[in-house]
Amino acid sequence: MAEALFGRGHLIPAILDSAGWVPLFRAVRAGDVAMGQTFFDHGAPLNSRIEWRDRRGALHIALGARKNREAMVAWLLDLGIDTRLVDEAGRTAAERAVEAGEDAFARLIHERRAK
Repeated sequence: MAEALFGRGHLIPAILDSAGWVPLFRAVRAGDVAMGQTFFDHGAPLNSRIEWRDRRGALHIALGARKNREAMVAWLLDLGIDTRLVDEAGRTAAERAVEAGEDAFARLIHERRAK
């Protein structure tokens, strides 16, 4: 369905919704790598941040995904997401992972950033 909407110009990957999210963020939050890839393939801004509220980026959002968190984080890292993006409090996704006791995710981000 997303492909058809993109084809008709009804879905624009860089347009913010009422919460300040681009469509890619919704796919990331849902843990839907395939949908995220569709948005990315159609020009979704990988390194954007929520425009208002907490200024999180896609990697921050992936850490709170409802499902497929590990796959989503790995996919974003594979795409080359900027791991240095900070939220409103000045924290990276890796720092937020440590704060949440998610040391494995923090290590994964640090390891992949080093490559």
